Amino acid sequence: MLFSFSTLSLAFVATMASASSIDNTQMQAVVLATQAKVSGSYTFRNVQTGKYLQFTRNSGKANVYTQSSKKSVSLKWTRVSGTSGNSKGSWQGVSIADGSSNGKCLAAQYGKQNGQGKDIAAVAYACRTSGESVAKQVWALVPCGTSSSAITFSKNVSRRRRSLDLEDRAENAAITEPVVVDEDEDEDENENENENDVEESPLFTDEDVTEYTETDDKTDFDLGKRDFSATYCILTHDYLFDQRARAVGSTAVKSAGGFTSQGMVDFNAKDKSQWWAVVSS
Repeated sequence: MLFSFSTLSLAFVATMASASSIDNTQMQAVVLATQAKVSGSYTFRNVQTGKYLQFTRNSGKANVYTQSSKKSVSLKWTRVSGTSGNSKGSWQGVSIADGSSNGKCLAAQYGKQNGQGKDIAAVAYACRTSGESVAKQVWALVPCGTSSSAITFSKNVSRRRRSLDLEDRAENAAITEPVVVDEDEDEDENENENENDVEESPLFTDEDVTEYTETDDKTDFDLGKRDFSATYCILTHDYLFDQRARAVGSTAVKSAGGFTSQGMVDFNAKDKSQWWAVVSS
């Protein structure tokens, strides 16, 4: 088995209607108890689109988003100390990197969507293990999607609580017109350029970046024919304790500074666009 994770009853009430500060510590505890502990080289294929999450470089910019071509990323189970917003502490989870020396790591970019402050895009940023905003590079691979791998309630959870599943966390999410991106536009045309000369996305922005979720079932690929043990949602640990949980979505966006990044959405374990098939490579 590629991954190992513990289980925990999901006994919490989802009472989030905006991105304002909330007490989300129960959700954080669930994520910490269920996230997969894994290191190595893997591919991430989105169940909704069938495309692979990957790092690319184009015109001096470091990008990360889904493309049709198959490419792996480097995972490392890590524990780091630093900050998330105004809070200091330690975070334990998975770093997702391009695997090269002086490479980039997946990081949660904080910005505005419909006037609300939240993590809006997963961007490529210089890898770090401590210091300011370090939690932005710590991710949780939470089992979701298929019945055999999804987060489930234990038998001792009451029937009332069983009805309060993770889908409730995505209700009333404000959606506007998407910034649609041609996911295959970059294709690493500057593969040999100097890593130190590559521009990276900012971690904070005042720009209003819009996210978008694919809903066309025709783009689904057959889970039964894929060689993997489970499907996972990719959650950021950044602001997990005091805002709605945010997950990596299925669609690329144009983020601050003209970068191409992967959009983030309110976590919903039943949303197929948030499911990723993770395969050892």
